[in-house]
Amino acid sequence: MIHAKIKNGEVFPLLDEDRREFEKIFPDGNVVLNSDNCPEVAEAIEKFSAEALIERKDLYRRLGNFD
Repeated sequence: MIHAKIKNGEVFPLLDEDRREFEKIFPDGNVVLNSDNCPEVAEAIEKFSAEALIERKDLYRRLGNFD
């Protein structure tokens, strides 16, 4: 886990250890969070996917009742 703060759209690691980890994960300094490098993003994707599936399931069921 990297501890950082965001100011004016830029990410600043808080400690030297965080900076080293940050540079390892984002060598060009371009921060792109995804499900591989951010568990919170993975969790949000799973949650939204489950909600969308439930919504679509009902929609598809209703559409299937039309001839």
